[in-house]
Amino acid sequence: MNNWKIAPLAATALIAFGCAPADPPDDDAPVEQPQQAEQQDQDQDQDQDQDHEHDPDAEGELGLIAVAEMYSGDEEHIGDVEFVQIEEGVEVSGRIEHEELADGPRGFHVHETGLCEPPDFESAGAHFNHTETDHGGPDDPHGDRHAGDFGNIEFDDEGIAEFSFVDDVITLGGENDITELALIVHYEEDDLETQPTGDAGARAGCGLIEVAREGVR
Repeated sequence: MNNWKIAPLAATALIAFGCAPADPPDDDAPVEQPQQAEQQDQDQDQDQDQDHEHDPDAEGELGLIAVAEMYSGDEEHIGDVEFVQIEEGVEVSGRIEHEELADGPRGFHVHETGLCEPPDFESAGAHFNHTETDHGGPDDPHGDRHAGDFGNIEFDDEGIAEFSFVDDVITLGGENDITELALIVHYEEDDLETQPTGDAGARAGCGLIEVAREGVR
């Protein structure tokens, strides 16, 4: 046999061997199914939802603004208080001037009825307490205070109180809505303990909490 005839045949065999397809994948190897990926996404969404303290349906309307124009028992305008719904709760800020409240902390609450009839403002009813809990202070956990318990605002020696704080119990709209309710400032300090009023004394000023601008929801 001639050697020159063997070489082309060997080359052809090598080329054919090199072009052979790879072994098929092992059918027993684990493959992530679409159902498993979908379940993982659902679990992640559930974990994210649990990070939120409030039910979104119970929250207020972001950007909603309400204002209470405050009046004394002799019907003099003594200041204004603004409420703004933000993600963290409701931002409460304002300025009240009443010479009889000078030099000390004075009880400050949302009351259950939107009526400010002078001179004693008893028409405003009790503290806003639709969950029927005990009286407490603004730093108490949810469920351990009335929704309307703001505690105290501090008046200087000229009878002026300027304040700003965020309360995460009340809402503008939603479950703990305070719009159309009364805001009361008292003659005495709220001790944050005495039931059901904090022993804050008579009512020195009152204002109806009314929506001033719609939110973005």
